[in-house]
Amino acid sequence: MPTLRGLSLMTAAVLLALTGAACSPSDQSNDAQDPQALASELIDQYAVAVFERDQEALGDLLSNAYVLRRSDGSGYDRQGYVDALAVGSNYELVDYRITDVEARMDGDVLVATFLLEAEILENGKPVMSEPSSSLVTFVRVDGKWKLASDAFFSK
Repeated sequence: MPTLRGLSLMTAAVLLALTGAACSPSDQSNDAQDPQALASELIDQYAVAVFERDQEALGDLLSNAYVLRRSDGSGYDRQGYVDALAVGSNYELVDYRITDVEARMDGDVLVATFLLEAEILENGKPVMSEPSSSLVTFVRVDGKWKLASDAFFSK
């Protein structure tokens, strides 16, 4: 059975990796775009990049100022997180669900909270994580949305 730390790391990886897809056409959107819809799209790009271990996509999504922090105080800076995706892992994403997205936008800053629930294979055994809260901050840089911070509150 997976440890609590293993689940926390896995969920954090999802959220962090919920940090790495290439910017989409919505990156060029104007401020009139619905913050909830924009946040949901960006969070999904992040999750896909992390779970697919796509270093290039994650690197494109992360701001140079990026910082990730978990509830235990551990975390990564931008390069550390991109590098961590290259390291082998004993988990594989089966499915994930992002719910309860709440977002606020102020100019070129988008802040969102959400719940993440993931079904993962850890050492070949299925594991369903408890829904965990996350707080992310995106900033628009040269017309593209970049993830600047991620605070992951796993249980």
